Order: sequence, then structure tokens, then C-alpha cells
Amino acid sequence: DVVVQNFSPGTMEDLGLGYEVLKELNPGVIYAALSGFGQYGPYREWRSYAMIAEAMSGHTMLTGENHDPKGPPVEMAQAYGDLGPGTMAVMAILMALRYRDKTGKGQMIDVAQLDCMVAYNTAITGYLLSGLKPLELREKFPRGRGAGGIYKTSDEKWIRMTAFGPRALDRLVQHMGVEHDKINDDLLKEKTATMTRDEAVAYYTGMGLPCAPILHVDETVVDPHVNARDMFMEMDHPKAGRIKLIKFPVKFSLTPAQMKTPAPVLGQNNNEVLGKLLGYSEEKIKELVSKGIISYPG
Repeated sequence: DVVVQNFSPGTMEDLGLGYEVLKELNPGVIYAALSGFGQYGPYREWRSYAMIAEAMSGHTMLTGENHDPKGPPVEMAQAYGDLGPGTMAVMAILMALRYRDKTGKGQMIDVAQLDCMVAYNTAITGYLLSGLKPLELREKFPRGRGAGGIYKTSDEKWIRMTAFGPRALDRLVQHMGVEHDKINDDLLKEKTATMTRDEAVAYYTGMGLPCAPILHVDETVVDPHVNARDMFMEMDHPKAGRIKLIKFPVKFSLTPAQMKTPAPVLGQNNNEVLGKLLGYSEEKIKELVSKGIISYPG
């Protein structure tokens, strides 16, 4: 029904499992091929990881520039160059399924990390519209959307506050007792520095402004709101023992997502796939294991 693969372009074709072959067997097959640079184009043969797509799509330069306009590029935290394209692939597969529901036709889905990260870079949209990079836009329009930033508090912690738009700026004027032209980064830094992190968050959220404490992961996992949203669960893993996991983040009113099993160990489903689905004999599976072709935990 749906085939998903993330081999380098040409690998599945070399194995005799390319889209054109599978389409002959099942015209309704939906075939999603995930790769760094896509199935065609001058960089088709290049290898990729998350940080490669982030680098070429402008995210790495922008991250460094946002930290220090004169400094070097800085890589994004974690692996959004993997997560973003993977999420985009799921959306594309769901769209293809809906199209097949209506027409009975399957199709090939070509998902490139670089394409997706270009699409996720809002600075590119701004550049296409204005011809200016983010720093150039901020220099030309210093007030931009308003005020705000990352500010240090008296207890050596940090907050992120934003006051975007006229109404948000009006709230600062009313609560801080200053005129609009006096609202700037230095004023907000000085004010925030007189308060603890909790006090600063309460101060700014109390006037109706978006504001949050800047947390590290050890604080995030114990945050009362995150836990009230039921974001974690415990489960027994055959190798790791009792582990704590992140649950699916979206809440459904009728069909809540369920996590019934932990991540499989290497080869855990080989017997089910090869034996029950493909009809391999137990002797054939043992032969594949003995030759090191597959792993089998049982």
C-alpha cells in the first residue's frame, strides 16, 4: 500500500524495488522516497544528514548571525533537518492516500531534506519579498514588529519576552509608565534584571504579553504545564528496562494516540515479516541470520 524508503537515490532501483517496478505490481502503491537532495538535480548523488540540509538552506548561517552578527555560523540545536522533512513526508503520504481514495491511483513522492528546509525557512520568504536578509531588514526597520528579546534575570536565569504589534507596545507603555519612543532593548534588559525569572515571567504575562522562562531539558520534563498536558509516559523495554518516553503531542477528542510498545530491538520483527508475511521457512531465516544478512533476537 505505502512504501517508505530513505536510501540514496538509485539504491532501491539497483535492488529491483524502484517505484516503476512496484507500480507494475500494484498501480495503487504510494511510494515515498526520502533523501538529502531528491531523486534528481545536480546534487542528487550527495550524501546528507540533518545539519547538511540546515547548512544549505540558510538556517545555520541565520542561527549564528542571530547570536552574533559578526560571528561564525552556528548549527541549530538537535535535528530539525531530519524532523522537518520527516513530518513533511507524513503529510504528503496522507495527501496521496486521500487522492487514491478518490481516484484509485497511487504515486511517487520525492521528499528532499534540502527542499523541505528551504520551505521551512521564513527568512527566505522575507528575502524573496523584500530583497533583504533578516539583519538588513532589522537595520532598515529597527522597530520591526515591536520589542522584546532574551533577557537575563536577577537569579542568573533567562526569559524570552515579545511585544509585537501596537497593542502589545501599548501594554508596555501603560505598565511601565514610559512613552512609546522610550521602549527599547536597554529599557527591557534593565527592568528584567531587577526581577527573578519567575517574577519576570509573572510581570510580563500579567500584562498580557507572550513571555516564557528559558528552560533546559531537565526543567522542561518537570514543568507543571507540560506534565498537566500529559506529555510523558513510562514503559518497559526489553533491553533498557523501565524507561520514560515522550508521548504523541497532539490531543484527539475521539481517537487519542496510543503507544503500546517501545521501540523494537534490532531484528525484533524479522520473524513476523519474513516468516508470516513473506512465507520464509524457519530454516531460511536461520540461514540469513548465520550469514549475517539479518539480525534475529529470538
